[in-house]
Amino acid sequence: MKIEFPLLSIASLVVLIFFSFFGETEIYSIDIDFKYSSREIEIAVNPVFAVWIPKYIVNKCGGNAFAYGNVMVLPIEYRGDMYGEYLLAHESNHVEQFYAIGWLLYPAQFFINIEPPSGITMNWHDPAECDRNMWLPPPSFVNRWDFITIYGL
Repeated sequence: MKIEFPLLSIASLVVLIFFSFFGETEIYSIDIDFKYSSREIEIAVNPVFAVWIPKYIVNKCGGNAFAYGNVMVLPIEYRGDMYGEYLLAHESNHVEQFYAIGWLLYPAQFFINIEPPSGITMNWHDPAECDRNMWLPPPSFVNRWDFITIYGL
């Protein structure tokens, strides 16, 4: 049996633990992928965490919310309202981007629309708007990064 826990996963875990001290943490989603052949079984586990912390702390980090790896950090003041739902949709798109291209997300922002175009008016009542305005990997895209992968037979 072999277990892969890449550096990006470790860094995400550090972000999760650090910001969990300031607020509430929940598992937003979890994706488990199975691949098997006659020679090997592969299980990839991709949890997504939402950490709700005070808005003033999020703002000191440079935005209204942010995602790093599989961790979304959001202002607790917006939890459960339309702004919170919109921010969850937006940041979960960033998590999908991280899974698709890993560390390359940072240089990729110079070539693809990681963020929605500036100057558009946000429709806070439509969280799906994020999907239309941000680059998302196509369904056939193979993840470049998984949080943890277990190989065995």
